[in-house]
Amino acid sequence: MMKRYFIGSFLCAIFILAPMHANTTTESQLLAALKNTDEKTVFQMVIMENATVDKESKKYLFDAAEELVAQKEKSISLLKSWRDLGVFGCGLGCMALGGLFFHCAYVGRFYPEELVEAQKELNIWTHLAKKDFQFFAPGALGIALSLVGLGGYYAKKGWICNTALHLRENALRIQGLIKKVPTSEIKNSKLFSLGVGF
Repeated sequence: MMKRYFIGSFLCAIFILAPMHANTTTESQLLAALKNTDEKTVFQMVIMENATVDKESKKYLFDAAEELVAQKEKSISLLKSWRDLGVFGCGLGCMALGGLFFHCAYVGRFYPEELVEAQKELNIWTHLAKKDFQFFAPGALGIALSLVGLGGYYAKKGWICNTALHLRENALRIQGLIKKVPTSEIKNSKLFSLGVGF
């Protein structure tokens, strides 16, 4: 008889405490995904796994999502977004290299005599003729145009802070997903007592 009461109370404790533990795990996972701006994990938990939280936790998660959006909006600046600054710098570098190739193509096409004379004065072991410089000029021009086009593309992406805008859009989508999280009636204050948050 004592065995039955012990097993019955053990099963009751499991059925009561398991949803509370699952809720804490769900809240912790959602909060971690919020901090990392991981839209895929939030989508999977909210839509696919039907995650539920209590009303206080949902309010807390929504406030954290609003704070994340505000933080991402503040970082939309070329000097605050290091990725975009790097992309912008690489784009300008490609454009400068393209300008150098353009200059080589121009000189090789229109002033090959001066290049032949400079080659003789420097006593370079390879002696290219005038027609050789003119032959390589269109290839150098093609490389120049490719580098300038590629550099312009990346400089524009960096200038408009494409990465920072993408992170803000992810944060806004996460905020929308947090709004869709259903609430449960079980109150779980474990998350708040741990001091987890931004």
